[in-house]
Amino acid sequence: MTAKELKESLVREKWDPATLELAIHTQFKCQYCGLDFLSSVNAYDSIEVEHIVPKNPGADEPSNKTLVCRTCNKMKRRWNPELHAPTQSDRQGLLSVAAEYIQDKRKKKAQEVARVKILAEQLFDVLKEDNQLANNRLEVTGDSLGGSSAPQS
Repeated sequence: MTAKELKESLVREKWDPATLELAIHTQFKCQYCGLDFLSSVNAYDSIEVEHIVPKNPGADEPSNKTLVCRTCNKMKRRWNPELHAPTQSDRQGLLSVAAEYIQDKRKKKAQEVARVKILAEQLFDVLKEDNQLANNRLEVTGDSLGGSSAPQS
């Protein structure tokens, strides 16, 4: 098959032509963290089109868009790489500054997750000792969740 025929096949697989061009440019990977979108259903379902420079003042044109995973897009939000890049940075320069920003946020989030994991494991150990998990007697209340309330059935 030719490249054109393969692209047409992907469009038939519900790929928007503009998004497909972004995917080809990023080799079907997140522009910021490198997640391979074709590695799993979760990765595939996390694909999002991202404005490198937020829409206002950024443009809504292909040169201001890239493909990223949902996590990186959420972490970047409306952060503007133009405000942190050297003067007159090109597209690749803006992408590099944004990737650096997101990698820093990912490191901080990984540290947070590691701390929460340790505490959660300790909590489960204590609950197991008290047989609260095995006997399914754990009751979640608004007070135990910092003011949140559990769904009522």
